[in-house]
Amino acid sequence: MRGVRDAIGPLQRKGYEDDLAERLYKLPAVRNSRVVGVYQAYGSEASLDDLVRALRLLDPSPIIAYPVMHADSIITFAAVERGEAPLFVQDPTLIQPLDIVSSERLVRAEDIDLLFVPGIAFDENCRRLGQGGGCYDRFIPHLRGDCLVVGVAFDEQVCESVPYGVHDRRMDYVVTPSRIIQR
Repeated sequence: MRGVRDAIGPLQRKGYEDDLAERLYKLPAVRNSRVVGVYQAYGSEASLDDLVRALRLLDPSPIIAYPVMHADSIITFAAVERGEAPLFVQDPTLIQPLDIVSSERLVRAEDIDLLFVPGIAFDENCRRLGQGGGCYDRFIPHLRGDCLVVGVAFDEQVCESVPYGVHDRRMDYVVTPSRIIQR
């Protein structure tokens, strides 16, 4: 599935990402969220850059938080201000010490209202196949029960079913450029 995502050409990718940003922005939870967890696209993942720019224009603008990777595939989230580039790369091969992020920037899991999650593949039941480290699967249970968890994918990444284990967490929605899948 990663190869399918990798094969999406630059022009097609830009069109997909424009459609994704528009579809994600229209989710009702976007305007009601005080804290939004996003990700910095890694490799051929769908970029959320256009969505983040649109979120910054809302009044009031939500706090935008990006994941910070730590040892043992643990992630936390940290706020990034308007105009700043994320200081923390989501590259799952890089472990980043917590001290690169000031404690004032850290966002508690229970404060996140809306979380966008990347993946290699998703299925029609909102199950997700991630990178294999279990980062998000361990993080999601710490969110409030009313936090909306949204998988972000290109249409080509949605299949009939993905491998699913006891520790895997389902998304509330999977959003692609052409549709919204709800569990």
